[in-house]
Amino acid sequence: MQVMDVTEQDLPKEEEEEMLSSNCLVSMASQVAEGMCYLESRNYIHRDLAARNILVNEYGTCKVADFGLARLIDVIYISNAVKIPYKWTAPEAITHGRYSVKSDVWSFGILLFEIISYGQIPYSGKIYILKTGYRMPPPENCPDIIYKLMLACWNDRPKERPSFKELSEQLVNFNQNEEGFNRKSSSSKRCSSGAGTPTGVEDVWEKRDKAVRQKDSCSTGF
Repeated sequence: MQVMDVTEQDLPKEEEEEMLSSNCLVSMASQVAEGMCYLESRNYIHRDLAARNILVNEYGTCKVADFGLARLIDVIYISNAVKIPYKWTAPEAITHGRYSVKSDVWSFGILLFEIISYGQIPYSGKIYILKTGYRMPPPENCPDIIYKLMLACWNDRPKERPSFKELSEQLVNFNQNEEGFNRKSSSSKRCSSGAGTPTGVEDVWEKRDKAVRQKDSCSTGF
């Protein structure tokens, strides 16, 4: 993740973990899911959803960014691209180039792992055994319900993966019913709840969408 309006840096590491409460981490994840709901409503897929492409301000407000690989789709988008972020990419996209909202959901599961683990590298070289059914173990002190969401995102059958709306609702509900799960920090840093507030993806996306449409207009002559 990157901090916007202040400076760019990686997701907080071990020495900085006390800065973010567990509820703040879950709130960040729910905001990303809410932002992806918006993209889905516009019939777009992101194709590069990862912590490195999420902007975070000092209050924990998250914005989905980097739409360089985003595409307008009907149901499925087929791509023969060779350079792809394998550790975040769904199996059907890696093996058959089949991208959909559900492949973004798979990537969200990896992003959720990154957030809850404070930026651990996913898979650490074990991605090649995905086809055997291997899935990453839960991060330290990760609640069962959060890990179950990760596993649901990593379902081999794309159609059986949850929607971003379902993910957002479950993450919000978790925060409303839990007092935190792994840190007892009384940090004074505020964290946006994301509830009832725009995630910011609309602003970033509108600029990108407008630029793409202008480019298409120039290339087609219309």
